[in-house]
Amino acid sequence: MRDFGDFLIATLAGGSLSAVLILALGFICKSQLAHWLNKDIEKIKASHAKQMESFRTSLLIEVERTKAKQELKKSAGMRMVDLEVSVLIDAFRSLMGTSVDMLSMLRGHIDRDYSKLTKDVADFYKNAHLEDRRRANELMLKFRSAANQVEFFVTIEQRLAFIEYAGVMQQIIKLLANEDVKLSDSEFDDLSALTFDKDRKLVLVIKEAMNSVREL
Repeated sequence: MRDFGDFLIATLAGGSLSAVLILALGFICKSQLAHWLNKDIEKIKASHAKQMESFRTSLLIEVERTKAKQELKKSAGMRMVDLEVSVLIDAFRSLMGTSVDMLSMLRGHIDRDYSKLTKDVADFYKNAHLEDRRRANELMLKFRSAANQVEFFVTIEQRLAFIEYAGVMQQIIKLLANEDVKLSDSEFDDLSALTFDKDRKLVLVIKEAMNSVREL
């Protein structure tokens, strides 16, 4: 009976030792596993931080690129506005006094009878006629040059006002091309009324375009 008791005590003692060993082994494995997990977590965190920094850098670069593009567009837009204002001013200047000058030159050569003049006087008027024709063509060229630049900044309807005024100018130049200009008083009055009407409409178009620029 005593032998059985000793055997039982020895068995229990051995079992306790095994349990302790198992617990110790489990603790060691758990510690090692935690160590490995911590190392993996640190690697993941480092990789994530690197990716975030790379993304942040890329984002900042993209933001700066977008800002640069916007500044470039803004700068280009301002240059276009300056150009538009400049060509509109040139168009207005090309129109100032042109109608009066063209009609005055035409009026001075209507129904002039050179046969009733002395040679010197006739030559004087003929030279004056040639000079007026040259001057009229010069005014036409200046106006057409300004109109060609403006057409990029105006609507089709507004462009029509430039075309109509150029047509009136061309009509006057065609009359001046004749050495003997034939035109009745009523015809001249009608042409004058038409010329000033197209002149006023064109001035309004230029002012309208200029107001549109101011609103930008």
